[in-house]
Amino acid sequence: MNGEEQELNGRDIIIYTRSILPSLSNKEKLVAEFIINNYVELSKMTINDVSDKLNVSEATIVKLSKKLQCNGYLSLRKTLSDYALNNHDVPYQEEYNINDSSEDIFMKVFRNSIVALQDTMAGFDKSDFKRAVNALKNAKKVLVLGLGGSGSIADDIAHKFLKVGIEAQSYRDTHMQLMASSLLKEGDIAIGISHSGTTASVNYALQTAKKTGAITICITNHVKSPITENADIQLVHTLTILR
Repeated sequence: MNGEEQELNGRDIIIYTRSILPSLSNKEKLVAEFIINNYVELSKMTINDVSDKLNVSEATIVKLSKKLQCNGYLSLRKTLSDYALNNHDVPYQEEYNINDSSEDIFMKVFRNSIVALQDTMAGFDKSDFKRAVNALKNAKKVLVLGLGGSGSIADDIAHKFLKVGIEAQSYRDTHMQLMASSLLKEGDIAIGISHSGTTASVNYALQTAKKTGAITICITNHVKSPITENADIQLVHTLTILR
């Protein structure tokens, strides 16, 4: 999230908490997971109650509250309390299990996709999206980078760009990623895709691209991750990887 930070509403707090979860300390994760899974209960608890229940210090709770763009725990609790009183229910992505019927899996795939899109829309930084669109409109060349599943997405993005007349290439091989990124020029764009935000080769390629003067864009699930530090523009989604 760029620019001046503003306090989030209840739904956005829960979505944002999921996004920064991997970057938190172990104690902060305990509080964050409690917020995600028990926000109604937390909205009725004092900071002492939370501290005793989770065996974490009050300082940890306050620190996390501020990371969630609240002034402190009281501000966090009030926001979640207001949200709970309005009878809102934050939809979540359902796990698949071995006893699911084919119909169960079918419905979960659709529901999980809908929830991921709704959560992404709720927490998406529209200004970053606009910056990305404007950059792509003026791009001379676009390089799209990813490994594994993200590599498949990179191929698809490059394919769609080519269909609308944008010169684009995608690479999954780590050596090709580095060589291609080093040949970019000012006005070109490098897009790095990493769900975790920690894929080393993609991060290194984005760093290399920045040195050439190219604009760097990342697509990731985690707003507080290395890839966001290497990107001029951050596009953060909220898809959860389910097993």
